[in-house]
Amino acid sequence: MNVFVFQKMRIFSSKKQNHNTWKDMQRSIILLCISMMFFVNSNAQWLTGYGYRKPIEVDESLVPGSTDLTDYPLLVSFTDPNLAHTSFGGYMEHANGYDVDFTASDGTTTLDFEIEEYDNTTGEFVGWVRIPTLSATTNTLIYLYYGNSSISTDPSTSATWNTDHLGVWHLHDNYEDATSNNNDGTATGTSNITGHIADGQNFNGSGDYIQTTSNELRTEENFSISAWFKADATDFSHHLIWQGLGTANGYGSGNAYNHPEMNISVSNSNFIQRTIKISFCSSCSSKS
Repeated sequence: MNVFVFQKMRIFSSKKQNHNTWKDMQRSIILLCISMMFFVNSNAQWLTGYGYRKPIEVDESLVPGSTDLTDYPLLVSFTDPNLAHTSFGGYMEHANGYDVDFTASDGTTTLDFEIEEYDNTTGEFVGWVRIPTLSATTNTLIYLYYGNSSISTDPSTSATWNTDHLGVWHLHDNYEDATSNNNDGTATGTSNITGHIADGQNFNGSGDYIQTTSNELRTEENFSISAWFKADATDFSHHLIWQGLGTANGYGSGNAYNHPEMNISVSNSNFIQRTIKISFCSSCSSKS
């Protein structure tokens, strides 16, 4: 039985400037590993209601090329005991970590963000922040605020992902689409497992799958797909992502060339299949 972990699928259209080339998708992947630098002093204004904040500076050298990125969803992932709940020695007031906020460098202009995971005992935080302009030539400074007893609801918003994002599935404890398109999924047989970013889903390689209502790739001519996955074997052939008739579940071998490959297969409006094959051995040649 072949098992693999699948996590963090994102689909982009190319109606605007972001993510419309392979280079842009590489930027998306590289910046997931972005470093954060915390400083003690700053002269920026303070966001009302919050007792604490941490500056986060994005190093411009980590942004490839010379073109600024617009509406970039920045991953913020770290563990800090200061962000643990007050009952565990930290300064967070809400047990689910809802009393956080992010601002631009002025300290008061709030940014759209989404909380993906929070551990109130350790202060582990995983979230995504939409940066209106991520500079490729100068460092970008934002602030993380925390510690506000008046917050009682989840501040996460689908506006974190702009309209170029046709679907975002974190696969963390649920199968919901994080965008406003609401292409939520339904799982058959998968289970939670620790992923590269927060949790992911474990697939048994024989019949587990997640089915969504998304069918945008039938009409999109230019798009990017970004995903994290880990396989426990590379000598088999399966679909990673499959789009076709709504009556099918997408599971299949995809082994048209008798190669150990994983496939991303989508069909257009006439149900003509387009397949991207990911090869894992030196003797295999990728075909599309």
